[in-house]
Amino acid sequence: MILAGGRSSRMGANKALLELNGKTLIEIMLDKVSGFGEILLVANDEDAYGRLKGRGVRLVRDIVPGQGPVSGIHAGLSAAAGDCALALPCDMPLLPAGFAEYIFALADGGGFDIVAPFWEGRYQPLCAVYRKTCIGPMESNLKSGLNRLAGIYGGCGLRVRAVCADEMEAFGDAQDFFRNVNDPRAYEELCARAAASA
Repeated sequence: MILAGGRSSRMGANKALLELNGKTLIEIMLDKVSGFGEILLVANDEDAYGRLKGRGVRLVRDIVPGQGPVSGIHAGLSAAAGDCALALPCDMPLLPAGFAEYIFALADGGGFDIVAPFWEGRYQPLCAVYRKTCIGPMESNLKSGLNRLAGIYGGCGLRVRAVCADEMEAFGDAQDFFRNVNDPRAYEELCARAAASA
């Protein structure tokens, strides 16, 4: 699932539709998951993404709106046909597709409830794999007004598999993996980096 339901308030425009090397960020992210059997796009503005339906993308809306990424992951996981779903944000274009496939395989074959990169002292919950066993704890948190994903990483009895730095190194420079585009400055830096490596 690709999460594209944010308000992009710091960016001032829909960041999923910003371009990098002639493609929108959402198209870049969809390319990364093209090998997955099912592609869900969690977005509350269906008009902005209607043209992506031709790519085999199924649009999903938040079940509990206005609660941030937890709502998006909860909705995508609830709608997913399989037992596990990979969650990625719409604005992480430097993440290697191979790394996404790797963490999904760990969850799919290892029986973990969550598989998430652990980078610079914290989990990266927007680039993680969640099993449907996470739906209940997510719903409990949403009903309690707890809209931080960190709330399900401890104390819920879920089996969490941390993907550490040495595993990430096999796929490239992990410093870039989780670089996202939250504001105009970050977008300018990303464009400059892409131009320099072209």
